[in-house]
Amino acid sequence: MGPSTALAASGLTRGADGMWVDDAGVVGAVVTAHGTFVGWLDLAWDGAVVARRLRAVEHVTDGACAAAVQRARRERERSLRTCELCAAGGLPGHLH
Repeated sequence: MGPSTALAASGLTRGADGMWVDDAGVVGAVVTAHGTFVGWLDLAWDGAVVARRLRAVEHVTDGACAAAVQRARRERERSLRTCELCAAGGLPGHLH
């Protein structure tokens, strides 16, 4: 099984930018010449430019993609914060 098959079997779909993402936009993965990397998705702000970033990144083998996706979801849940301005919950890159 190759990385594309393993990621698809783990519930991720490949986006136009090449990043694999789950339906909820919570977990992402990238495939490079050095392997497959799975993590939870956050936003990074560089001035006025917003970019998606993988956090808690894990280098995985094809057979371990599904377990890595589940670990990334749990790690994301642990990373949620409460906004001091509006009291809504969210990820650090999504807060006011």
